[in-house]
Amino acid sequence: MENMETAVEDKRTQTLMVLGVAMQKNGLAELALNYSGSGDEQDNFSVTCKTEDGKDVFVNVSEITDAMEALAETVVDGYENGNGGSGNVSIKIENLAINAEWDHFDNVTEESPEDTSIPDETAKMIRNILPALGADSVRVEYSGGGDSMDGLDITYSHKDLEIAMPNGVEVLTKRVHDALRNLICNQVDGFWNDEGGRGEMWITTDAENAGWDHFNFVGAHEQTHYSFSATLPVDQGVVA
Repeated sequence: MENMETAVEDKRTQTLMVLGVAMQKNGLAELALNYSGSGDEQDNFSVTCKTEDGKDVFVNVSEITDAMEALAETVVDGYENGNGGSGNVSIKIENLAINAEWDHFDNVTEESPEDTSIPDETAKMIRNILPALGADSVRVEYSGGGDSMDGLDITYSHKDLEIAMPNGVEVLTKRVHDALRNLICNQVDGFWNDEGGRGEMWITTDAENAGWDHFNFVGAHEQTHYSFSATLPVDQGVVA
């Protein structure tokens, strides 16, 4: 583990030196990077530059952008995972040193329970349908967010054993499906926002045995600060 951390630090230092030399060649004293992304996509990766006399300039130099991306890989290996993340970096050359201050934010998802209950009229309607389906209970599990429901699974059981629906009961199962879906769509606050949620609902022929557990997904950020530096070669034209 220690050898791996040392190798990462060595690569970081080398990459920072490559970046510093490229900045010197192009008369740059400062760089600022802002990035964000998730999955396999890099939604944003923008670099702004300042010259040695403090002027903002746009420099489209591949060795600078390539070095910045390589540097990002030595700091944050998780920002292109499923949850994603974002960050900002300030890099400055002062005398013979190049210094980097880095704030990275990992996106994390937490669950917040929401108080939910099945309306009596809905529970009674479904309870009356269950015997006609040869079932004594129905259970639904769901998840989703934004404008889509990623999963809505309904299972019927009899004496705790899952059963398949016979032919000719489609009208009844559609009534159950639509009633449950309408509850999920309209009864909980957070399910249809961009963060989404998940839950489980069950109704049985026993009026005392029914319930609904719902959890809203709540987005949060975990921040990590990095600070590192490297010494640049003297022969690159830097004035100490």
